[in-house]
Amino acid sequence: VVSFGVTASDAGRLVLATGVDGAQEPGAGPYPDPDFRQLDSWIVIHRDNTATFYVGKTDCGQGTGTAFRQMMADELDIGYDSTSVVMGSTDVTPDQGGSGGSDAIQQDGWPMRRVAAEARRILLALAAERFGVPVDLLSVKEAVVSMTSDPSRKVTYAELIGGQRFDVNLRGRTVNETTGVAKVKPVDALRIVGQSPMRFDIPPKVDGSLIWAVDVTLPGMVHARNIKPPVVGARLRSVDESSVENLPGFIQVVRKGNYLAVVCEREEEAITAARRLKTDWEKPEVAPFPTSDKLFSYMRSVAPMSKFEPEAVGDPEAALAEATTVLKADYDVPFQGHTAFGPAHALADPSNGQMTIYSNDMKAYGMRTGIAEFLEIPRDQVRVVWMEGSQAYGRTAA
Repeated sequence: VVSFGVTASDAGRLVLATGVDGAQEPGAGPYPDPDFRQLDSWIVIHRDNTATFYVGKTDCGQGTGTAFRQMMADELDIGYDSTSVVMGSTDVTPDQGGSGGSDAIQQDGWPMRRVAAEARRILLALAAERFGVPVDLLSVKEAVVSMTSDPSRKVTYAELIGGQRFDVNLRGRTVNETTGVAKVKPVDALRIVGQSPMRFDIPPKVDGSLIWAVDVTLPGMVHARNIKPPVVGARLRSVDESSVENLPGFIQVVRKGNYLAVVCEREEEAITAARRLKTDWEKPEVAPFPTSDKLFSYMRSVAPMSKFEPEAVGDPEAALAEATTVLKADYDVPFQGHTAFGPAHALADPSNGQMTIYSNDMKAYGMRTGIAEFLEIPRDQVRVVWMEGSQAYGRTAA
């Protein structure tokens, strides 16, 4: 189910358009992209000597959120339990592309470590200035900087910068290259990475206290159900709204091109309306995909939409030409589709000249771009707030 938060209506009918009321000029929207070259886009030190990390990844259940906290807390020299993490909310987290490819730690964790190391360097410099000594005469542990020769002289991160901005520029052509001046710690200096702290997401999942994306509600919220074509490639020719207009809770039918949905006051009413709505679909003259017995022939015959050339070492063609024997074979392996295996959910709030989406989709940033293009509104009027959900693999893209 897709739920829409509604703030404007006309004679009891939902008002939807290709734009958002009060639309602003591009670049003037409420949700500009966070600048990944600003340290403040990644880390905030609070007045209670805790820290919040902002990362552009999502946790699809593997516990990567816990790992992000471990890595960044280690580099920052702050206790794991004194940290929290915000993931995949496009208005407040740097765009790291969301999750996919199982590369969160090996690739996307590096800029997280480097910015945390830079924050530690800045904090040590602030402490050195306060004490009037060189940085190399200081030590830091659990977000407390002290004089190595006199541990009674100490200052907390909160006392140095709590509730304030770093205002420090970072470097890097891309978000993956983001770095400051500081080097990350060597492996033997890490004390949190390699440990097994309790995953922060497990207890609320077990006791039912976690707020999932599907739990979000807004005043005046109504419910929609998408209606899919009977076959891939079908074109929607007509819709008979009279087939559902007298059903309980019915509000309206929404159609844009081949997109079709019914909107009702309650979820079960939307489910019923979606089943009863009469539609006329034109099936494609030629099936877009073959039957299973012709799948491999089809895959070999069609032009690829993308192509990656292998990295060759030496001259393979010359080597084959000089070979005494050349063996050739064709192999058919089971086809694997990167598809969702669970239900999708999202809530859309189109109020006050903006669009906010609450979703558990693993790639919030791509969803934001897609929604802006679909609604024909600037990206900076759209934000996606990632939240936990029942599944994420295969791009739910609700």
